[in-house]
Amino acid sequence: ARRTAEEVWKEISSSGGLSAPAPAPAAGAAGRGGGPEMTLEDFLAREDDPRATAVEGNMVVGFPNVTEGVGTAGGGRGGGGGGRGRKRTLMDPADRAAMQRQKRMIKNRESAARSRERKQAYIAELEAQVAELEEEHAQLLREQEEKNQKRLKEIKEQAVAVVIRKKTQDLRRTNSMEW
Repeated sequence: ARRTAEEVWKEISSSGGLSAPAPAPAAGAAGRGGGPEMTLEDFLAREDDPRATAVEGNMVVGFPNVTEGVGTAGGGRGGGGGGRGRKRTLMDPADRAAMQRQKRMIKNRESAARSRERKQAYIAELEAQVAELEEEHAQLLREQEEKNQKRLKEIKEQAVAVVIRKKTQDLRRTNSMEW
């Protein structure tokens, strides 16, 4: 008689290992390709196949605390009792305070990280504005210097013309008056 995977699993978890292999099913049972069918127990009980021992070892190592952690791993669900609704396991007040403190510290760290990012973005924006203004200032200084040079050149040209005219009107000291 065939057993379901649930029955096999209950047997494995209750005994902490494998039990004696179940008798093989009748050879003519319907299967794929007409070959012999194998139950989970038969597969796990094979000792001559190295893969079977690896699978068996993984099964034992992979699920060592299945029965121990039922009450705590599910958040208190699945335990006995016929109470209504979802039951919570009560935490020790010291543990609860420590958890709240840890959550608050994590939130503070995240908030500080966001604040630092905002500050860095603001500083980068200000530095970009400063660089832009410095460049604009340098351009304006160059333009002003060019205008001053041009104006000075124009003034010199006009001054030369005036000086030339004055040279034609030579003023001389005369001896017309005695002291």
